[in-house]
Amino acid sequence: MKSMFRNLAKYFVDKSDCELSYWKKQFGKSESGFANQFYQKYFMNIAGENNTEFLTDKIIVDFGCGPRGSLHWITNSRLNIGVDILANRYFDSFKSALKNHNMLYLQCSEKNIPVPDNTADIVFTMNSLDHTDKPETMCSELIRILKVGGLFLGSFNLNEKPTPAEPCTLTEDFLKSNLLNFLEISSYRLAEIPANKAKYDNLLEDKLIESTNNPAVLWVKAYKRRNL
Repeated sequence: MKSMFRNLAKYFVDKSDCELSYWKKQFGKSESGFANQFYQKYFMNIAGENNTEFLTDKIIVDFGCGPRGSLHWITNSRLNIGVDILANRYFDSFKSALKNHNMLYLQCSEKNIPVPDNTADIVFTMNSLDHTDKPETMCSELIRILKVGGLFLGSFNLNEKPTPAEPCTLTEDFLKSNLLNFLEISSYRLAEIPANKAKYDNLLEDKLIESTNNPAVLWVKAYKRRNL
């Protein structure tokens, strides 16, 4: 029994170290630290919006935000909250960058997001759910913190083999059962990950498909149901 817990603890340490190592490599690629401009492009494409007026005075939460300042570009919201299991370690490693972001960073466990029920006007998550060990729990948490009628914007990597940093494989069926069935879907866009182009190019070029068992990305725009 003790051996099992030691192995489990080692797995979690290795997973965190793996993710932090990735971000350190990204940070070292630019003299100015992290580049965060591309988040705006993907956020706005998933939302299907041409300007940021719909963000005015909103409380926005990004689950699995990373340390890049994913919501830093949003200047007309009431509050930008970044939630990540490594938030404290990000500050240890990248304090000079994070302190200048237009965001409040919160650390959370695999069990709960430290945000009250029905708080967020908008919940955003991008390639984060498969980084968790209990994705069904985190799906429930995303629904819990979103206001009734609130906007959900998600990007999900599907049908990919597990890795130390991404320990679970997401599928359309899993997402529908644990997340999307609690939402009113406004936009549902699926595209395979191209072999010789950037991961999101097929989505940006509207090269969409109905379904696949191959690695793919799903973009969802939806609203929290009022009859939960």
